[in-house]
Amino acid sequence: SNQFHHKFITMVPPSSKPTTKWLCHWCLLMLSANGLAQPIDNIHKSSPQPNIFQRQKTIESKRRIVLEEPCTAMIRDIMSATVDRADLQCATPSGMLYTIPQVDNAWIEEKQLNHELISGVSQIDLPPNTLIDVETQTLVLDSEPILRNPSSRDSIRGRRKLATADKAKGTKTVLVVRVEATDSATSLSERELASDVFGDNGDPNNLSSQYKACSFEKFEMTKAWGKRGVSQDIVNGVTTVQVPLATSSGEAAILNAINSELTTQFSTGVSDLADFVMFCLPPGVMHPDDIAYAHMNGYRSVYNDDACRQVSTQIHEIGHNLNLNHSGRGTSEYGDKSCMMGYSY
Repeated sequence: SNQFHHKFITMVPPSSKPTTKWLCHWCLLMLSANGLAQPIDNIHKSSPQPNIFQRQKTIESKRRIVLEEPCTAMIRDIMSATVDRADLQCATPSGMLYTIPQVDNAWIEEKQLNHELISGVSQIDLPPNTLIDVETQTLVLDSEPILRNPSSRDSIRGRRKLATADKAKGTKTVLVVRVEATDSATSLSERELASDVFGDNGDPNNLSSQYKACSFEKFEMTKAWGKRGVSQDIVNGVTTVQVPLATSSGEAAILNAINSELTTQFSTGVSDLADFVMFCLPPGVMHPDDIAYAHMNGYRSVYNDDACRQVSTQIHEIGHNLNLNHSGRGTSEYGDKSCMMGYSY
C-alpha cells in the first residue's frame, strides 16, 4: 500500500491529512442503487482496423475536418487542486471525444436541473458538415448545441435512475490503460497499476477491495478479460498504449489518439473492452493542477500520471461514471466529508 491508500472504514486522523484535496464517499455508490442516496437527477493478435483519424474527411485546411458521426452529450467533471470545473463533450460511436466550448458550468447546471441534459443519454443535434478543430479537438459551432431527449420527462428521469442502479450492482470489468507518448510515459508500471487497482502483489486497499467491502460483496470490480492485440495485449486488466504524439500535442489530441490506437490494436470499440476504462496519462499531458476527471454516466476516467494509483481518486471518478454527483452539505458542493463524492483526507 502507499500513502494514498487509506482504509475508508475508519477516519484518517487530522495529523495525517495529505495537503492535497481528495474527495471522499465510496459507500454512496451502493446506497444510490438501493434508493438511499441521491443520483445526479436530485441535485450531476487481431487484424487491425483503419485508424479513426484516417477515416475523417479533411477539407479546406489540415487543421479542420468534418465530423461524420453522431454525438452523445457527455458531462466531464474535472477534479483540480485549484478550481474544479465541468464541460460538455461530444462522444461519438467510435469513441472519439470533442469538447463544445460554447457552453459553461452555468449552462450545464441549468440544463440538468430542467431535465434537458442527461449525460450519456442526450443526443446533440448538429448542423450538417460540422467541423472539428484538429489542434484543440473542439467542435466549431456558431451557437449553443441543441439537445434531443426521450419524449417525456418521466422517461428522462427513469433512464437517469436506471443508469445508476444498473451500473452499481453485480460484477463489472475494469481496464487500466498505461500510456507512452513519444517524449514521456506513465510513471507507474503495469505491475504497479495492477496492484493499485486490483490488489495484485498484496496491496490490501484498492479500487476493487473498497467497492466490494462497501457493498457487502454485492458489487465487484474485476479485471478486464485478457485479449491479444496487434502489438500489445491486455494482461491482468492492464495494457500499454503507444501514441505517436508528444505531450505538447495537448491532452485532447492525445486522448483521442489513445482511443484510436486501442480500436486499432483490439479491432473493437473502447467501450467493448471493459465496463470501465481508466486512462493513466503521462506527466506533462494534463495541466499540473488537474488531478483527474470522468464522464457522468460514462465509462471513461482519466488521471494525471500517478493520480491513477490513489484509491480515493479512483473511487470518486468511477462514482461519476456511475452517474453520481458531488456530495454537498450546506453551501459547499463537496461538504459531505463522510462520502467519497465529497471531501476526503
